[in-house]
Amino acid sequence: MKTISTRHRWLLFFLWLTVGAWGIGLGAKLFELTVLIPAWAANPPQSLNLLPYGPRWPNNPGDFFQPLSAALVLATVGTLVAGWKTRPPYKALLWLSLGALILIWASTPTLFWPMIRDLYWASTGQQPLDSQAAAALAHQWIFYDWIRTALIAVGFVASLLAVSIQAQHAQRLRLILGRLQVSIGPEDMNLPGLVLHPLTGNRKGTWAVRVSGNWRVTFGFVSGDAVNVDYEDYH
Repeated sequence: MKTISTRHRWLLFFLWLTVGAWGIGLGAKLFELTVLIPAWAANPPQSLNLLPYGPRWPNNPGDFFQPLSAALVLATVGTLVAGWKTRPPYKALLWLSLGALILIWASTPTLFWPMIRDLYWASTGQQPLDSQAAAALAHQWIFYDWIRTALIAVGFVASLLAVSIQAQHAQRLRLILGRLQVSIGPEDMNLPGLVLHPLTGNRKGTWAVRVSGNWRVTFGFVSGDAVNVDYEDYH
């Protein structure tokens, strides 16, 4: 018997990668907003010398967030491609995750980089700011950074919901696949609750059993063996 499709395995892989990357990013931003930023924004412009940028610091936040963003691009795009055949409500979760990332990527160079440049120049004396202007700029950064963090949270929740839907089906999938392993024809899958039914049209010859909601395991039989086994939402 052939196993569940490669497409579905890639979907699960990219979903877990997306959840992990969003979770790491959310934790990092919350740490930055509650620990690092209150330090350098405490009493600007004097406190701006605590900005974690420039030669005084061995690493800056970009060294962490840029590779993480690249991983998120790979994960969110890969998830959407692998889940392209899913129903619109499920695919909406995948689009929501990618959409949050697109907004973050669009706002970071256009909104945040100019602000951090001005804050850094103020901290080094290249472009001094008085206390009122420095405080206003720091508060502006904090305001928009909380919005950016909220977008990260949206991406995390959307991807977590998507992977949770897949995880909820795991036990029933094991039952169905185990039954397919010992079946020699579609009639052997006619068990209570599975709602065995043949597909029609260009999928004639393919059978389906119910997993949950609109999710189905589809399959055919050749010489007593289950073939073309897939886990899909084709309705």
